[in-house]
Amino acid sequence: MLRIFIAILLIIGPISWYFYDSSKDDVVAEMIAASQNEDVEAMAARFKWDDLQNQLKDDIKAKKAALGSYGTAIGPSVSRVDDIVEYYVQPQNIELAYYYHNKLFPKVPESAFIREVAYAPPFGFSILLGYPTEITTGPAIDPMLKDRLEARFVFRLDGLTWKVHEIKLPIYMVPRQVYDQPALERFGDPDYYSY
Repeated sequence: MLRIFIAILLIIGPISWYFYDSSKDDVVAEMIAASQNEDVEAMAARFKWDDLQNQLKDDIKAKKAALGSYGTAIGPSVSRVDDIVEYYVQPQNIELAYYYHNKLFPKVPESAFIREVAYAPPFGFSILLGYPTEITTGPAIDPMLKDRLEARFVFRLDGLTWKVHEIKLPIYMVPRQVYDQPALERFGDPDYYSY
């Protein structure tokens, strides 16, 4: 019986790893293509929006609590976290990422923003996205800050497909307020968007 179990592990283990690794690479390629084509629907389909919003609310509040009194100067107040996450973390706001990529980094390929693709225990993977540090174009920014402008997107299986269930975001990158107008109108160019 033990030999059968070991034989099954020796067969299933490498096959499982192959499917994990190839499906992870396919997702990364699909998301790069969605960004290149400015396909909001394809990109939005890769996010588990409700889970992601809940995770971000909990994570930001926990970081604020860990900072104690120092936290008042960094990020939003705890009472505003829910509103801030709900305002910014929406499928239609993906267009803002496309808009700013074209405005600030028109000739920089999407792959330049990917710093790392890594395993995320227990069953998942993550993509670390950040300011492209190897480029000479784009807005002037402190070189020390370039390395710190990053966010980790954690993918988990959702049925038979990978979706972003978590975003690990430094507290200093979390906006401090929301606005009366939608984010697309507040931060972008209405002539650019497809809505």
